[in-house]
Amino acid sequence: MTELTGTDLEGYELLAGLPVEDLNAMAACGERKEVPSGDFLFRQGERASGFFLVEEGRVVVLMESPGGEAANVLGVRRREAFGWSGIVEPRVYTGAAQAVDRTLVIRFDTDALLRVFEARPILGYRVMSRLASLVAMRLREHWIEICSRTRAWKTK
Repeated sequence: MTELTGTDLEGYELLAGLPVEDLNAMAACGERKEVPSGDFLFRQGERASGFFLVEEGRVVVLMESPGGEAANVLGVRRREAFGWSGIVEPRVYTGAAQAVDRTLVIRFDTDALLRVFEARPILGYRVMSRLASLVAMRLREHWIEICSRTRAWKTK
């Protein structure tokens, strides 16, 4: 595998516009990983040690109900992020991530990444702020879907 550089991180919405020095610092915490179709990157309930960007392919995030049924809660495509539980307390994956196709991801070691954020607090703030916006957007999309399914939009 080739060494990851800051240039490899350009083009991801979550990291758009960050200085190359910051991208290089983040790249030092990451590695490319090829994931065969059907393989899991992590499972629900595991300690979250990685944060991911999809370079090629697709990933589905599944969440298991208390009764044991798995539901597809999120589809992740090229240039999108997932596995943010690795940089958010309590750092436990709330779902499982499975490759839909042969997928190439960038996996950041979250212990190392959090050390970079501590050393570069402006970078940490920018990434976490963008991540909060991404989570809020996805949460809103899910609420709209739930309300549509349950007819909660109807008024009396």
